[in-house]
Amino acid sequence: MKTKILVLFLSLANFIANGQVNYTNLYGASYAEVTLSPNASGDIDIVSTYNGYPVRSIETGAFEYCDGLTSVIIPDSVTGIGGEAFLGCTSLTNVIIPNSVTYIGGDAFDYCTSLTSVDLPNSVTILASSIFYHAGLTSIAFPESATNIGSGVCTSCVDLRSAVISCPDTGGGTFSACTALTDVTFGPNVRNIGSYAFSSCSSLTSVVIPNSVTNIDSRAFNVCSGLANVVFGVNVRNIGSYAFLGCNNLTRVVIPASVTNIGDYAFFNCAKLTNITFLGNAPALGVNVFTNVPGIVYYQPRKSGWGATYGGLPAVMLTPPQIASSGLQSGDFTFTITGLINETVVIEASTDLVTWEPIYTNALDATNVLFSDPHWTDYPTRFYRAFDPSMVGN
Repeated sequence: MKTKILVLFLSLANFIANGQVNYTNLYGASYAEVTLSPNASGDIDIVSTYNGYPVRSIETGAFEYCDGLTSVIIPDSVTGIGGEAFLGCTSLTNVIIPNSVTYIGGDAFDYCTSLTSVDLPNSVTILASSIFYHAGLTSIAFPESATNIGSGVCTSCVDLRSAVISCPDTGGGTFSACTALTDVTFGPNVRNIGSYAFSSCSSLTSVVIPNSVTNIDSRAFNVCSGLANVVFGVNVRNIGSYAFLGCNNLTRVVIPASVTNIGDYAFFNCAKLTNITFLGNAPALGVNVFTNVPGIVYYQPRKSGWGATYGGLPAVMLTPPQIASSGLQSGDFTFTITGLINETVVIEASTDLVTWEPIYTNALDATNVLFSDPHWTDYPTRFYRAFDPSMVGN
């Protein structure tokens, strides 16, 4: 007697384990995806096809907490990396993301503490929230293609030291609490610096904001306690509320003529900010913008909206610095520069009144400052001129 054994599989998906990586092809779908692979470890290479179908995505949580996973190569068939895909992969040191991926989901590389660098391809358009939260990144570059950035993409990456931003928007909280961040480079297409973008980046000392930026959102640089120098681009229109609150190493800022609004508490408690120079008309001002700020507001001649005070600080109209009282002293040619305390003065020298060379740039620490030129005897004739660079073109 022959026995027939009938094995019946009822499934909506075809499923296979390829080494340590699991794949699935949902019933009726024209593509496959990497599915939950809890045993993945070591170096893995995701295949580009499964069962004749292209592998298009890595499922949400596919490699979550695979703490033995060290390296991943993703094929160029993949267009999306799901949320939490590599969350908690604490041994992961290398990920190759191809120039086909357009989407990286939220928390995708959270707590990948051994991941020190990653190349984001120019194909990426969406970076969801908290992708690299608490990752071990030391550097990151956001491509111009990333037009949609979620909040906190690199929050608390405490080893991050350098960042390059080429995309239009930094997003909210992008680098918040990146306490080792010292070097930030903005590309020419950045339009917006999002809320909390650099909040509490205590090692950041200098920022140059490009001319493409029109908006600095609320708390963008608040409590950046080491920030000593900010250069604003000439097209910034709005400085948001609390934007530079607690930046207690700022001593001088120059506000471009493009700025029309400064939000509440924008420079609150900037305890060393002694010089705020405005290049245009008086912007609309929120409440407590300059509270606990010891400075003086300087404004240009022929600009409107100014009075004796501004935001509770004394307001003084700038006048061009003057050269006076020239003579010889201890063998050097000397002259007195007169101007306002904290006013930046540039002295240039020329031998023909055509070509001028800067020989001195400094902020005056008194209304009369003695300048000495020890090199005056090196030239048969030498001319001098002094000016405040903030008044050029105004």
